[in-house]
Amino acid sequence: MTCAPQLEDGHTRIANEILEALLLARLTSRQWSVVMAIIRKTYGYQKKTDDIGLGQLSDLTGLGKPHLSVAVRELEERRIISRKQGKFGHIMGLNKDHTQWIEVERKSAKGVTESVTVTETVTVTDSVKRGYQIGKAGVTELVTTKENPTKEKQKKEPREEMTFKKWIEKCKLEGKQAIPEDDPVFAYAEEVGLPLEFVRYAWVEFRRKYLSIEYQGKKYKSWTQHFANAVRKNWAGIWYSKNNEFLLTTSGKMLEIEMNKNREAA
Repeated sequence: MTCAPQLEDGHTRIANEILEALLLARLTSRQWSVVMAIIRKTYGYQKKTDDIGLGQLSDLTGLGKPHLSVAVRELEERRIISRKQGKFGHIMGLNKDHTQWIEVERKSAKGVTESVTVTETVTVTDSVKRGYQIGKAGVTELVTTKENPTKEKQKKEPREEMTFKKWIEKCKLEGKQAIPEDDPVFAYAEEVGLPLEFVRYAWVEFRRKYLSIEYQGKKYKSWTQHFANAVRKNWAGIWYSKNNEFLLTTSGKMLEIEMNKNREAA
């Protein structure tokens, strides 16, 4: 049987200007798949936004949920898509004002392509004000919208016992990531299917706990290993497993709402 798709059977309308902006956005293959899936779920049904779960995106793209979680966050940080808490997942949609997109090549009036890169560095004092960069870029105490930071060889973590605060300060002084991109915790999360966004929530709670008055005196030789244990054993009680899928607990959902609200207010 010949496959002959017809517009009459359904089609998605998108302005050429937006399509051309997407072509200049230097998206990764995963980011491109996610953007197209969001467009299909919104413009494909004559809607600006839709309540979309990672399961739906996975069905459309064939990508695993951990990779989808990272790609969605990256697109949101670049302001290419909008996202807020929904009933079934997140209410997402394409940001039509492509002049707000970050790290996009733009065509000048004379037809010359000029590269526009916006790097926004914010020192975070509130543990949930902007969240933390976490995933393939590791965890840092600086929030940056530049997609591909220069990779530097990570120094081995000192084996002397120190408090969490002193360790974070040492990481900042040495210009290294608190949880480097090759840390085993990310491989573990991908292996068991734990969304990287959940690992991000675990980091926020972990940081908040060990900067609190009650635990600020705790000392460990390896805070990266201690955090890995916190994720593996779900010490903060942020998620639970059901039908081979990780879901947020009530505490986890409250944390997600808190972070989304602060992200929108930033």
